[in-house]
Amino acid sequence: MKQQLLQLTTQKEYNLIKDLLINLHKQDKGKVFEQYLAELYAGNGWLPKVQGGRGDLGADILLYHPKTPSQVSLIVQAKNHAKPLTFDQTKIELVKFEQQAAPKYNCQQFNLVAVNGFVKEAQKLSEFNMLLSGWDYVVNLIEYFNQNKVEPEIELFAHNKNAYKQVKNLWQDNKQVAVVQATGTGKSFIIAKVMADFLGEKQLLLAPSNYIIKQQQDKVPWATQSVQFMTYAKCANLKQINDVKLIVLDEFHRCGAKVWGAGVERVLAANPDAYVLGTSATPVRYLDDNRDMGDELFSGVIAIDLSLADAIVKRILPAPTYIAALYTLAEELNDLLSVLKDSNKSEQEKQEFAVEINQAKLDWEQTAGIPEILKKHLTSDINKLIVFCKDQEHLDSMEVEVQRWFQKARIHKWRKVYRVLTADPESDKNLEAFKQVQSKNTVHLLFTINMLNEVLHIADVGAVILLRPTESPIVFYQQIGRCLQVK
Repeated sequence: MKQQLLQLTTQKEYNLIKDLLINLHKQDKGKVFEQYLAELYAGNGWLPKVQGGRGDLGADILLYHPKTPSQVSLIVQAKNHAKPLTFDQTKIELVKFEQQAAPKYNCQQFNLVAVNGFVKEAQKLSEFNMLLSGWDYVVNLIEYFNQNKVEPEIELFAHNKNAYKQVKNLWQDNKQVAVVQATGTGKSFIIAKVMADFLGEKQLLLAPSNYIIKQQQDKVPWATQSVQFMTYAKCANLKQINDVKLIVLDEFHRCGAKVWGAGVERVLAANPDAYVLGTSATPVRYLDDNRDMGDELFSGVIAIDLSLADAIVKRILPAPTYIAALYTLAEELNDLLSVLKDSNKSEQEKQEFAVEINQAKLDWEQTAGIPEILKKHLTSDINKLIVFCKDQEHLDSMEVEVQRWFQKARIHKWRKVYRVLTADPESDKNLEAFKQVQSKNTVHLLFTINMLNEVLHIADVGAVILLRPTESPIVFYQQIGRCLQVK
């Protein structure tokens, strides 16, 4: 039955499939549609698994991405009702997703696939991490079916699909539109989807660094012929780029810099008819008189404004565990001993205070030192961490110190260190090695200063260590975002 359905390809046959799915015997109705969808997903590059479905409860189709085969990326429910799902029917499915499937599979992204679609009122429920997919979606899966496909096409989650639709709507009246979304919520997938709409036409993507560009290129390997990828620094040194149909300003808050901003202004002036998409998690430049680049560049035309707090409240992102600890206590106490030594206190008083200071140092290391904190909050399966340092001198000293912490914590048997620095010619090689490594009995520590603040997401980074002080909320949110992403 499934194989026969998969071989039907014309529009007439699509309608025949739809009729068959709707008119199946009640006992087989749900099961056949679920198995059929699972087969379609497999032929679209996903790793599907049909789970549950006893009694009157529909089965969950769990979709795993080949790059993260141990984490459920999307939970799908299939409905082949004879009529569009009502608001109440759709809401019941949303509640089941949130209360049953989400905690069971540790995934907050849902797709409700209904053969006959949904009533208009039900569409508003898509704001709650749930994709509402009708028959056109199933037809698309059929048309792109290929048993040799090794990776799925771009699949926007509900919040990104809403943002994408809003961008397209706003472009009808405004050529320049921004998307403001918290780090880790998938802005790069919106960029990829928009770029696909301009396939074959001249496009320009500007970003702060080559690392960001490389990550975006990996998502759109088909775009290398028609898309010019360029850093803001390189763009600032070019005279002119003409006839561009789509301009993407990734991390557009960076355009507030004097030199980079001038380069962007030249590009925009030379291409007044181009569509412009800007993306940023933090459009306000807090250390630059609180300039809002969303207002300056896009006149406040924002398709979506999803803050980190909102993303966590809506369960798009997991709530992080934030631990604050004083790792320089020993240094502070040593300074205090030096001050005590040069003070006017009597020798007896100095000796008494010195005993108390040294005892405080000993108590801290034994009960609340950094190794103890690591042991308390980290588990052995969290074995990839990014360590942010202040400058290279700070990194050089902390590289040894952080390894000592993990050695004392004894969470992992071995320790492996990687560096990604502007001046280090091995940075690209080190980053790739860090991304690819899989050994589980070793803690892998990637030390950097500020090169990886933005955009870079490595699926199995479980924690970040922030050793550098910062006054900028932008930098702070960007750095903690390296271990936050949509599940």
